[in-house]
Amino acid sequence: VARARDEADCRAWLAQLREQRRVVALMVGGEERCVAVEDVALYRDALGAVPPLGIPDAFLLPSERPLEELLSRWARCHGPFTAERFAREHGVAPLALSSALAMLERDGRLVRGTFVGQTQEWCDVDVLRRIKRRTLAKLRGEVEPVERATFARFLPAWHGLVNPGKGLRRLEEAIVQLEGMPLSY
Repeated sequence: VARARDEADCRAWLAQLREQRRVVALMVGGEERCVAVEDVALYRDALGAVPPLGIPDAFLLPSERPLEELLSRWARCHGPFTAERFAREHGVAPLALSSALAMLERDGRLVRGTFVGQTQEWCDVDVLRRIKRRTLAKLRGEVEPVERATFARFLPAWHGLVNPGKGLRRLEEAIVQLEGMPLSY
């Protein structure tokens, strides 16, 4: 979220959150990242991030399946992704990640496929539904009916009434236009 904001706005916002002790800095994937204080134990247990001193014990309780939870949360905010991308951004061992992905797939929270690229990708089930719904809505918008006045302007030209032709060639053009059209006998 912070990367999507303006750089100056982001620094001020994060400084304010740090002062309020709502976020802390953790090393994740080789870089410092701000993490919500209530998620410190999740990052500790899933990625081995070392929490800073002074975190209340209530925020340090171990989580049951930390890597699966972190991966599931991340997938809900991203489109289709490769396992390599998540592993690189979070500094996770590929073997540990593959078992977490398999567990989430078994639970029905992630689906596997080739959605964007040529390689195997993963996507949150709800994110994929949203993508499909928006894609269909866009495609439906491309084929929705036009206004009556627009259709009325189109028909005379389509049927050759504006520039009527004569002869065999015009007859062939008219037949081509009607090909495949169901006609009653």
